[in-house]
Amino acid sequence: MRLAVIGDYESPTYQEFLERVKIIFPGEQVLDLSRHKAEIWKTLADARMQDIESAHTVIISRDWSSHVDSRVDITRAQALKKECFIEIDGRFLPFPEYAKRW
Repeated sequence: MRLAVIGDYESPTYQEFLERVKIIFPGEQVLDLSRHKAEIWKTLADARMQDIESAHTVIISRDWSSHVDSRVDITRAQALKKECFIEIDGRFLPFPEYAKRW
């Protein structure tokens, strides 16, 4: 199964979160959306969108709302009806139901 990880891609905490997801889901292919680097925003967004389309599940970091690209990526994932979970206190809970409480 492929997991797309969404968060504040420019934050060092994103890389820490990505590593935690890899540890928690050792048998899954974890897609690092921050790996897409481009000078043209459209190319960057398209590359992240392809990863989201190919993922079975989307894992969202708690700091998702602090980054514009994360908000766009979550909107796309929801439009594609991807199963989305947000990490809260070490647990993965359905998004957006639990995102509003934190």
